[in-house]
Amino acid sequence: MDAFETLLQYDDLFTTVNNPFLYPLRFLGWWILRILAMLITAVEQAVNTLFQNIDFFNSPEASALFQQLKPVAWGLMLIGILLLFYSLMTNRLKSKAQIPFNFICFFIIMIGLPSFLSELNSLTNTGIDTFKNTSEATMAQTVMDNAVQDLYYYDQNNFSPEALENHNAIPTDKIEFINPVEQIRPENCQNPDVFGNQLGIDSNGNYQLTQLGDGMFGWELLSSYYYRYKIDWIPLFISLIAMLVAFVFSAIKIAKITFELAYNVYVLLFVSAVDMTSGERTKRGCSEILSLFLVLV
Repeated sequence: MDAFETLLQYDDLFTTVNNPFLYPLRFLGWWILRILAMLITAVEQAVNTLFQNIDFFNSPEASALFQQLKPVAWGLMLIGILLLFYSLMTNRLKSKAQIPFNFICFFIIMIGLPSFLSELNSLTNTGIDTFKNTSEATMAQTVMDNAVQDLYYYDQNNFSPEALENHNAIPTDKIEFINPVEQIRPENCQNPDVFGNQLGIDSNGNYQLTQLGDGMFGWELLSSYYYRYKIDWIPLFISLIAMLVAFVFSAIKIAKITFELAYNVYVLLFVSAVDMTSGERTKRGCSEILSLFLVLV
């Protein structure tokens, strides 16, 4: 396949040649993308840290606090029993069949709540680990890698289908460090006629080859060669901004859920102690804790 046929077949790859106006825009645009990627990585790490902190029930501090609050809960249970006897004596209690179940719920919460929460947390972590990024590259770097095509890599592999499918051979965790204004010199290519020419149109409306060159004074800024990297700028910007927004909202939501979990766990300890009549508040507390874990998954 000659240069004309190659340029015509892969015309979507050979659309951008250097000019003094595009050069600084590409340089600035790539640095903005790198800053977005760094922000995404920082927020992604914060989200992972928040997920790890969901297991605060197993921490020595949380266990110690739970043990310290147990005597208070036992004291509240005595108050709850007094209120229960008062309701029985004044015949204000409508449903007596629920009373034994409420006592059982209280004892289960006092004895088995930490173990139950630990099991729930293990199940939640299993679900989270299924979708967690386990590669060395961050999610932002993976998105950037998919948006970058290396024309020099295509040239070295003679535009093979495998090369076109892979886009580039740069390690994903190093994709941020490419030079977005690097140009391909025809003399360094296996297909110099391809990278030394550009498709143009003559006066009759037919395609013709237009030679590319170094420009004035041989300055790279003024040359007209192809950029080595074809970058899908707009989709990449949109993807990274969307990822950043999603991670920020996820971090806020996870932090809120973690706080609500801690609050509901300790409130449930006290509510179950005094809710010996209907048991409705205890049920709502348990349901709230389960729903919060399900949201995390």
